[in-house]
Amino acid sequence: MLEEAKINIRNYFSVIGLTERFDESLVLMRRTLGWRQLLYSQRLVNKARPKKESLSSDTVNLIAKHNALDMQLYEYVSRLLDDLISDQGRDFQDELKSFRVLNERHTRRYGHGNGSL
Repeated sequence: MLEEAKINIRNYFSVIGLTERFDESLVLMRRTLGWRQLLYSQRLVNKARPKKESLSSDTVNLIAKHNALDMQLYEYVSRLLDDLISDQGRDFQDELKSFRVLNERHTRRYGHGNGSL
């Protein structure tokens, strides 16, 4: 199933992204799909989520065991995202910095929960 998922991502996805790399993913999607500038405010952020450090090693190991294939797919997508961004050229990082500045202004102006996206 893991290999089939990798093949599907490679062959049928125009672009991929990761939550932890949300800004990079949005800029890549905007470039790839021809979207207009997207700005966002964080919503539905779980501030009560327990920190990994607060979990016992047994719990962490059990989670890792049950999610081993997911983690392999995540690592694959993370490397693929690195490659896709690298292929964008040097101006991608400049665009990313500009996007973050604009989005920070947007967040300060509209606050959490009132933005687009």
